[in-house]
Amino acid sequence: MSEKNRELVTIESLDNEDEEIVTIDLAQESKLVHKLDRTVLPILGLLYFMAALDRSNIGNSAAAGLQEAIGLTAAQLSNCVSLFYVTYIISEIPATLLLRKFKPHRFLAALGFMWGLVTIGTTFVSGYSSLLVCRLLLGLFEGGYFPCIMVYVSIFYKPEEQALRMGYLLSCAGAAGAFGGLISYGLVQVNSTNPYLQGYRLIYLVEGLITICTIPIVYFYLPDDENVKFFNEAEHEIMRLRTIQRKQYMGNSKFEWIEIRKAFSDPKTYFSMFIQFFSDIVLYGFSTFLPSILRSGLGYSITQAQYLTIPVYISAIISTLCTSRASDYLKIRGPFIAGANVSAAIGYIILLTANNNAVKYFATYLIALSLYVHAGINLAWTANNSSPYYRRTCSIGSNQALGNISGAIAGQIYRKSPYLLGHSFSLGCVCASTICVVLNTLWLQRQNRVKQKILCGERTDKMKERTGDHNLDFKYCY
Repeated sequence: MSEKNRELVTIESLDNEDEEIVTIDLAQESKLVHKLDRTVLPILGLLYFMAALDRSNIGNSAAAGLQEAIGLTAAQLSNCVSLFYVTYIISEIPATLLLRKFKPHRFLAALGFMWGLVTIGTTFVSGYSSLLVCRLLLGLFEGGYFPCIMVYVSIFYKPEEQALRMGYLLSCAGAAGAFGGLISYGLVQVNSTNPYLQGYRLIYLVEGLITICTIPIVYFYLPDDENVKFFNEAEHEIMRLRTIQRKQYMGNSKFEWIEIRKAFSDPKTYFSMFIQFFSDIVLYGFSTFLPSILRSGLGYSITQAQYLTIPVYISAIISTLCTSRASDYLKIRGPFIAGANVSAAIGYIILLTANNNAVKYFATYLIALSLYVHAGINLAWTANNSSPYYRRTCSIGSNQALGNISGAIAGQIYRKSPYLLGHSFSLGCVCASTICVVLNTLWLQRQNRVKQKILCGERTDKMKERTGDHNLDFKYCY
């Protein structure tokens, strides 16, 4: 085997008493990773696509006549958008802690099945109260899915492989935005020939049924851990060696409350949470209300507002995949989030100051370029710098919990056309997110320097016990 196709990795075991030297053929490892990409990621992405579709279809249904049909005021619609995140947030941290106990294929399939039923049930709502109940139930079952798949990705992929995979999964939400507009556009047309079922009701019925149809794929084909049943013997061996290489990153998988306390006492956990919070206000506000922004804010018709969202989301998908790949290749996170924020800031400034609707529509593309980049790379950043398993699950869960509070806020700031409050507030959040990115980067760089000085004997180690990412040879990425 040539030196070009070999990687030599020395990893200190968790008890610090011995060393293992692991050599992997990089060409064979690349084939294994691509096989995971072809098998595991499409399953996760398919269900996340449906989750995003079912979560955001209230925006398309509102543009298709939901408000007028059941007598919703603008404030009541905003409440239904916002209060969804109450149960969504509550379910996130418990879900990440329960994932291993109930096995991913069962737990994730059960969540999807339940929110699919709730989406179908939304077809028959007759007023504000019934719609609100459906939104609360939808949040309860959807809330745990995304943080769970972030934890799941960290089980199978190395830290430097994760941003692209998380970017892929988030791009599925972008695809949901694009196809949601396309599906809604088609179903609204059905309304003209079917007087018994209005177009906005068909949106819920059809999308709920599609979600239910995806559940058998999740249940029967999603592997629970590294022992993937569709791997051959050689692939199982490579996966075993990858697991050895990642001993320090994966750490002790036994649940201990001290790991939860360590996660919540770490400054980088809070930087991560606030970056996600500010980024998600942009994400949820823009993705939920884009059809309404195009219809009420820019003056397009109902049908135009539906299909004009499609190219906007396609640009978001392309941007997410390209940026995530570059972030993994260069092994840096913060600068890419900051760069995405610059694009979003320019977009919001144009929306607030321009008078031409075509120019404002162009601004939606600038915002879309950043839409899933800052959220996805920040999640990879969080997962990369947290170890062992339950410290990482807590960091990811808390990241998502605070981040999704922004969904409730987004529903309140986008209340009245032309949405000047929503755009101004989102611009402020882009700026605040950038400040947090800079602070987190400086903190991680400082921690790396402190560890290096201790290793070189230039500084006394004041920490009594170092485990997981606190180990001196664990280097934070920034």
